[in-house]
Amino acid sequence: MELVIITLIGIVVTALLSGTLILSHTLKGELSHLRGELSSLRSKYEDLRLENESLKRELKRIEESIGRVNELEEVVKVLIEKRDVKESGSTKKVERDPMLDLKILSLHRKGYSIRKIAEIVGLSKSTVHRIIKKALEK
Repeated sequence: MELVIITLIGIVVTALLSGTLILSHTLKGELSHLRGELSSLRSKYEDLRLENESLKRELKRIEESIGRVNELEEVVKVLIEKRDVKESGSTKKVERDPMLDLKILSLHRKGYSIRKIAEIVGLSKSTVHRIIKKALEK
């Protein structure tokens, strides 16, 4: 009887060990699969992060271009006004847009030369200088 019990215990222990080994092997396979997926996700994350940085740089370039276009629109507007005054033969002073003074001061603060500002806004260098001088005196 003891021999039968010892044999049964041996069979049970062997079955348990065998099952543990199978389970361990299965878990190792699953763990390996999950590590592969994690690696793939990390790679995709890095790709998206790089793409995001690239899009941010592109957005900044677009915003700068929009700013330059807005400045050019102002220049064109002033040039059209000057042309219209010349074509009409009028010698009276054209009323200057108060926003133009702000534009001149903004360009001055950005480090533009008086000559370049005058070219951009379509006024003489002396007029631009006078506007800046008056603003700085205030």
